[in-house]
Amino acid sequence: MRGKMKNQLLIKTLLLTGLLFGFSPAISAIVHHSGELTTDEIWSASDVHVIDAPVTVPGGITLSIEPGAVLKFAPGAYLKVLVTDASFTVHGTETDPVIFTSLKDDTAGGDTNGDGNTTSPAAGDWVHRR
Repeated sequence: MRGKMKNQLLIKTLLLTGLLFGFSPAISAIVHHSGELTTDEIWSASDVHVIDAPVTVPGGITLSIEPGAVLKFAPGAYLKVLVTDASFTVHGTETDPVIFTSLKDDTAGGDTNGDGNTTSPAAGDWVHRR
């Protein structure tokens, strides 16, 4: 619960900063994902997507990721797309890429794990599978 409160405080701070300086922040929410998808989903670029545990896209389900989206993976987490009739589309571009990174990476989408600068990303922080 403590981490969730820190994340909410971070979002409120970003929103207040935007109001004070006349701009709106790009990130509106931190959305957590785990388990098997049961409906088609679009992961928005306005959110930071935290994959807390393995996420599976089963047959008949479509996962579409918008340009500019940030996906942060917790240790041991991964995204698995089943080849039978599942659809996985990443709409990143050269100027608006989709970022796949560690939950410890504060340079993409901010400090979503709420630990300040006490951790930094490293190879092996999350699982890469083919």
